[in-house]
Amino acid sequence: SSRSVLTFVRDLQLKYPNVHVLRGNHEEMMLESLKYDSTFAFWLSKGGYATYRDFCGDSREVSIENLKKAIPDDLLDYVDNLPLIYRNRHAQFVH
Repeated sequence: SSRSVLTFVRDLQLKYPNVHVLRGNHEEMMLESLKYDSTFAFWLSKGGYATYRDFCGDSREVSIENLKKAIPDDLLDYVDNLPLIYRNRHAQFVH
């Protein structure tokens, strides 16, 4: 599930500082939909509905407001602060 994956990688990164987690396109779309309601339907259609269900359950009313209430602030802050790129002396990594 999306929630358990995000929690797992956050905890893994806290335990092992040499783990580098990057923000991908689905995380970016979710963040955009939380900022701009007009992009919510697009995010849902590109795989976001599974994430929505994971956080909000199978509620009959699918809404951005439900998602905003369901995602814990600490997890949302974590995703929002993930880098888009990681560089070391050997390579550059992107999602």
